[in-house]
Amino acid sequence: MDGLGVLNFLRKSVQARRESAVDVLAHNGISDMQQYHCIMGELNALTFIEQELVSLLKNKQELEDA
Repeated sequence: MDGLGVLNFLRKSVQARRESAVDVLAHNGISDMQQYHCIMGELNALTFIEQELVSLLKNKQELEDA
């Protein structure tokens, strides 16, 4: 798997985990505030990671197009 394949795989994995955490929030899967804070922290981290991966993919694509 090349670098682009790895980035796409990671992006999809992060996206799936983020959607899973959102589902927990949406379907009242939170038992206490500690779990809520934990999931919100995870969502913030996953969102940041996904944005960085998208940026890397975009930069790689621009370099290949140039």
